[in-house]
Amino acid sequence: MQLVVTKSNTLNALSWIKQGWRLFTLQPGPFMAMSAIIICVSLLANLNAILGIVVVFMMPFLSAGYYQCASRAEQGEKITPADIFYYLSHIRSHRVFIRLAFVSIVLSIPMTQVAVGVQESLLAGEMFDFGSVILLLALLWLNFMLLAFALPAAWIAPETDVMTLVKQSFKACWINVMPLTLYGLIIFVLALISMPVILVGWLIMYSVSVLSFYQMFLSIYQPEHTVTTDNLVNDDEAVIKDVNADEDVASQDGIEKDHNSDNQSVTDDESVSKNNPPNN
Repeated sequence: MQLVVTKSNTLNALSWIKQGWRLFTLQPGPFMAMSAIIICVSLLANLNAILGIVVVFMMPFLSAGYYQCASRAEQGEKITPADIFYYLSHIRSHRVFIRLAFVSIVLSIPMTQVAVGVQESLLAGEMFDFGSVILLLALLWLNFMLLAFALPAAWIAPETDVMTLVKQSFKACWINVMPLTLYGLIIFVLALISMPVILVGWLIMYSVSVLSFYQMFLSIYQPEHTVTTDNLVNDDEAVIKDVNADEDVASQDGIEKDHNSDNQSVTDDESVSKNNPPNN
């Protein structure tokens, strides 16, 4: 399946979060458990470098499993926390996840170097360089734009090459910067509200953020055949309108010609009558 990127309305950010919450309430237990699994796996990356690399390559498969569970729950199917590991047993057919993990590592190298420099300045009590902070934020945003939608797109269309996935993700973020900004602000506020509710609040918030992002992806990415079909329908309607317009013009011309012919016939009859007066 080929996917195309579409532009979304800014206020759709509200509906994405609303739909994410509705999806969460269908089966909150499994979603919270899967969120706990992903958070725990992410924390393992802080133990040592080897585990960090393993986690980087595991996360795409776990995230895809989360999206699949969201899709199944939306269709009314029963899900379990163990379903999040589904794609770890289907690595061969989803090698694109490994390629995306490599891209993520490469993109994180300059960002990590800048972050380390800023952190060292803070620990030394020095005045940090605002230029470095701005550069770090720019790299973070660029990294997000290049990879944010690449993974869910690869989940739907695993045959798509990595460069196409990255370019489409960048385009999706670029043309939808306003709804993404509004969505990010709302999620940030909700995260602040949920922070006092330790553990449970975090798991609920994480679940809703993932599920709402899933809804965002479904809204922005559309199957290519759907767009093509819509264009064909519009083209056919335009052709039909043109043909009908031509027929109307032709009909109007025919009516005018018939009307002129009738008038001409009447005029000829009157001329004949004048030239040949009746005999008494």
